[in-house]
Amino acid sequence: MQRRNSNTNLDLCLCECVECVEDPGTSQRSTPRPGQWLTRKQFEAHRTRGRRQALAARALAEDSTSARAHSKRTQSRSPEPRVAKYRGHPRSLAPPTSPPGEGEDNRAPISGEDGDPQAPSWPACSIPAEFQQVYERLGCGLAELKEPQDVVSPNFVFKFATPPHCFDHPPTTPSQIDEACALDSNFHSNHALLAYISHLSAVRLYALQHGRPEAVPRLVYLRGLVVRNTVERHKNALREQCFRDWMRQYRLKEELNLVNTAQHFRNQLKSLPPAVLTIYLIVASLHLLSNLSQDDCRFMLKGLSLAMRLLPLSSSSTHGIVSIQSMLYDVDPVIRLLDIYPRFTAFACCSKCFMIHYHNSDAFQPNYSERCIQETGKGVCNARLRKRKEIFDAKTETYIAKEVPLREYRYQSPQEYLAYIFSRSDLKQYLHGDPCKRNRDVNSAWDIWDASALRDFLYIDGKRFTDSEDECRLIFSLNMDGLNPFTNKEAGKKVSIGAIYMVCLNLPPSIRYKLENIYLVGIIPGPRHPSLHELNYLLNPLVDDFLLLWRQGFYLSQTCLHPHGIRIRGAIIPLICDLPAARQMSGFASYSHTIFCSECKQTLSNINDLNHTCWAPRTWEEHMEAARLWRDTQTIQERKKVYSTYGVRWSELLRLPYWDPTKYTLIDSMHAFYLRIFQHHIRNIWGMDVKMDDREGMLFNPDAYAPTEVEMKHGHWVLRHGSQERLKLLKKKVLRELCKDTGVLPADGARRDLLSHLLQYRIEQSWWTSEQKHIRDAADSDSGHRHCIRIDDCEELKDGTLSDDFFWHASKSRVKSASKDDLIKVFNCHVLPVTRPPLSPEELSKLKKLELLSYIQLERRRLQIIQDDGTHVSNPATRPANQCANVLGRTVLKEIRRDMQTINRPSWQPNGPRWPGEAKFGKFTAAQWRTFCLINLPITLTRLWGGAPEGSVQRKCLENFMHLVTAVKLASMNQMNENRITQYEYHIQEYLSTLLELYDTTITPYQHLSLHFGRHLRMFGPVHAWRCFPFERYNNVIQSFSTNNKFSDLEKTMFSKFVSVQHIRGIFAEEGRLPEDLADLSQHFNDTYGQKRQVKIGDILTEDPRYQNVEIVTWQPNQLTSVDPVIYEALTRWISENDPTCSSCPDVAYFRHSVPRFGQVFSVREHHLSNSQVSFRHEPSIQTWAAGHILDLFSHTRISNGTDVVQTFVVLSPYEELTEDDTQLDVYRPYSVVTGRMFYNRLSTDRFLVPFSSVVCHCVSQVQNVVGIASECILVQPLDRVGALPY
Repeated sequence: MQRRNSNTNLDLCLCECVECVEDPGTSQRSTPRPGQWLTRKQFEAHRTRGRRQALAARALAEDSTSARAHSKRTQSRSPEPRVAKYRGHPRSLAPPTSPPGEGEDNRAPISGEDGDPQAPSWPACSIPAEFQQVYERLGCGLAELKEPQDVVSPNFVFKFATPPHCFDHPPTTPSQIDEACALDSNFHSNHALLAYISHLSAVRLYALQHGRPEAVPRLVYLRGLVVRNTVERHKNALREQCFRDWMRQYRLKEELNLVNTAQHFRNQLKSLPPAVLTIYLIVASLHLLSNLSQDDCRFMLKGLSLAMRLLPLSSSSTHGIVSIQSMLYDVDPVIRLLDIYPRFTAFACCSKCFMIHYHNSDAFQPNYSERCIQETGKGVCNARLRKRKEIFDAKTETYIAKEVPLREYRYQSPQEYLAYIFSRSDLKQYLHGDPCKRNRDVNSAWDIWDASALRDFLYIDGKRFTDSEDECRLIFSLNMDGLNPFTNKEAGKKVSIGAIYMVCLNLPPSIRYKLENIYLVGIIPGPRHPSLHELNYLLNPLVDDFLLLWRQGFYLSQTCLHPHGIRIRGAIIPLICDLPAARQMSGFASYSHTIFCSECKQTLSNINDLNHTCWAPRTWEEHMEAARLWRDTQTIQERKKVYSTYGVRWSELLRLPYWDPTKYTLIDSMHAFYLRIFQHHIRNIWGMDVKMDDREGMLFNPDAYAPTEVEMKHGHWVLRHGSQERLKLLKKKVLRELCKDTGVLPADGARRDLLSHLLQYRIEQSWWTSEQKHIRDAADSDSGHRHCIRIDDCEELKDGTLSDDFFWHASKSRVKSASKDDLIKVFNCHVLPVTRPPLSPEELSKLKKLELLSYIQLERRRLQIIQDDGTHVSNPATRPANQCANVLGRTVLKEIRRDMQTINRPSWQPNGPRWPGEAKFGKFTAAQWRTFCLINLPITLTRLWGGAPEGSVQRKCLENFMHLVTAVKLASMNQMNENRITQYEYHIQEYLSTLLELYDTTITPYQHLSLHFGRHLRMFGPVHAWRCFPFERYNNVIQSFSTNNKFSDLEKTMFSKFVSVQHIRGIFAEEGRLPEDLADLSQHFNDTYGQKRQVKIGDILTEDPRYQNVEIVTWQPNQLTSVDPVIYEALTRWISENDPTCSSCPDVAYFRHSVPRFGQVFSVREHHLSNSQVSFRHEPSIQTWAAGHILDLFSHTRISNGTDVVQTFVVLSPYEELTEDDTQLDVYRPYSVVTGRMFYNRLSTDRFLVPFSSVVCHCVSQVQNVVGIASECILVQPLDRVGALPY
């Protein structure tokens, strides 16, 4: 458009539309270019009319045929616009010439924007027949030209061949702009734009070839001129928009920590022919998920390629034929073509100290030294880092010698993981927004976001971290676990690798732990696990990235919801590992350390103290101070001293300014309850062996548990000279024997009773005052005891222990590793008083360490503390083999196995151990311990011991064990509230208290930590969001991969395959990622691999995170059937009471044989007997539960408030309740939280219609004949994981 100002001060515009060009009028003489000079209003009216005519012509063409979209591409030397079929006249912006006999006035006038009706006057001259087709084709091409805004939306993100942020400065000349704005044809989003640009060029070329003024009539020339001008205008508009977006992307380089996510939006899958893509996806899935070898994959690819060439093609597409003829024959290029191969950073990892060095795999020469230069406590490491290996070069197709790392650590950065998950359209609705603003039950916690830890986590500005409108804030959990790469079945192979996982907690529980959503940080190279401090080297890059993610964030250039980019910030909060790994990651000392607890300052010496109100908690400030002190020391000896004193060392996680190890180091429920506390109670305290006899009424073997002579000598000395605290540390068997030795004190009773008797006894003997002050007298020297010392002679050693404890209890290795200063203290306290003749201070100072050691060991051997070889007499190898209570012997185990065979359980409930009590069947898994201790043992032991007299040994054993099982079940609920936490704390406290009273045992670190578990439940909610079950299953996935079993190779293979499996699962999980023709393939993939090697979401949380029923209509109207009149009457009665706004209640419904919920299947009795047995509540207000079978399941639709309401109902037949007299004989009722209760084994004649939401859970049942009850009974144990039942 050109403008001209005349003397009349009018703003005139040159209009080059078809009408003005073909009929310029008198204004043509005033300009060399064709067209008319019009006023501004007239010009806008012409433009509006032109757009309307273009739209009308386009609609007319679309109505004519739909086959135009599938026509062949023009392959001639000069591409021409396609000629469409027309209805009566050609498709053109200009209306056709009026037929003979019809005037121009037959057309309806079109109003311009200035309000004046304008009826265009088209020239009636005719066009020669030989140019008629050219004229029509030019009009057709002009009509097919879309406006630029119809092709490219204003928010369209252009994908350039070279990312704009890679340029140093913007282009200035037109040629530079065209070169910089070159589009990348590999991006599927660019295909439509590139096709339109190609179409514009083809139209312009045709107009140039057939619109020369000397060769064609004027009207043809003018129409070609309009076509060229229109194409040029469209190209300029596209060029301007493209350059604007180029400049926008160029300015992104000003954003801190820019992450270019363009490669994740390069969807090449749709550019492949569907047949070829199907073959590639099938072969890649078989290779990654079914462990099909590379040779087998190569054979499949070649065979399927041959089959595709032999079959007649349904399409004559040249692209499809070429793609089939050039198919890939190796699975590795297929994986890279599908873009599922991981992007990672490689490090050369020292095999000796685990120091990592950046490794550029693309460089021919390594960029790190040949040997490790890391400083260790013993000097420079100096271990070899690389080796020479023959590598195949794809470019030259030859093998070349190259230096490669001996051990390679592949690290997936947070940038890569964030770019991956934010490019997936199936996750976009979950990653943005504040999870704290989701639906929340104020009175209970269903997820980690309902508890206080994450809701109270603040950012630097003092606001809640996740509360941000213009940024995306993510919180992650962290896990590290070791595994045997050869699986646990390889006997004798003491090798290990490690895996570091992270989980994005912003995702809802239903998809949070899906394999495709997990963040695998890296695989720790083997064959040995890094030591305590060596793990920090591997954590260093992760902490560096998360420091940036916290302080500055990463700016993603594009996401599914934000095409122009958004800033992401993140933080690591909960550390979820088993106890050894958690201590190594957080910097706490091992659980065998003197300061063993990560929550409080209790020591091993007072681990049996259960008064948690007196425990001093650990603080973040003290932990950081001790960790920095350990880090800043210069020698190994100084670090050992700090570690021994404070039980703390430095961890890389402490560099995160927000990470509090005393709050965020969690106790994993799976390892704590199932693999440690349950196992310790069953195997170590009770004893479980089918080869041993049951000790009926006897918990201990007196011969095996009698204290040794050394223990009694030490006990007598402590009774005479030791403080009250030292007396409390003596074992119960020693206290019992001391009471017997007095001849006046009772030897029965609880531990606290024995202590009270002995404390009072020594006061009566005038050894101690009532104020617990030691009384010294001359009787000590004449008592006849040659070894006699005073309480104030004991000194504290470097590790915090007393010289007395060292002398009486130190092992052989502990004595040899003691320093000379410690040995002098022990010598002065225990050896010098009995040495004859006594040594002078000068002689003592001249003694060497070996001489001091010889004196001390000689005296200990004389007192029979150690054996002749220096081994302590209390060494486990010298103890009797049978030191358990022998509770689960052959008789009890026979009853347990019989009950396991007769129990009726739902299909989803896993089996317990196959043959408990037999070592040849190996260890139990966590799931087997859970089933065995929560279902099998409570049923059998309650039946055997529940009727024992009150106060009997068996009854006490049962009650003690039931306290443990009740506590574990309450702590494992998927819904948590304060009342449930309080009940858990009560039962675990009672369990440990009665455990010390019943058994001669010591509290283990895991048992002590269970007393702190209530605090974690309050801070982080139910355990399904922070337990190790999913991570153990990921380890199984890693172990299932086929490797060459060579270290330095198998870690790389496992890492690459795991991430590739994630990505290929993500392809099938994301809607719209694959072409529509492959929708059936996605369904087949989910059917085959949906649950295979996938986390069982039912063990975490499934479907709706609030456990509400989501009604989905999946039936057709012709599938509805009439409802039985009796059921319909109950249905209308229920609706009238609960939905008074209902206006229509049809008497038809969709009857079903099963309904999925909670990841489980509820069925009618006729379809599946076990899955139909449920517990339910008649009404929410009734505080009891009933059990029975589902007889009918149907979904009913009613109209309420003018809308359709779909609801599923069940018809239940309950079991008959016991009479009041028979209830007294139900031994299970006192433990109903765990065991349920008894019913008569017959269904009631009553029928109940209740909503499906009133069905609480499935049940485990067992038919029993109870002595005293005439009728056959059935025990019903609800499998309630929500805590919805009133107990």
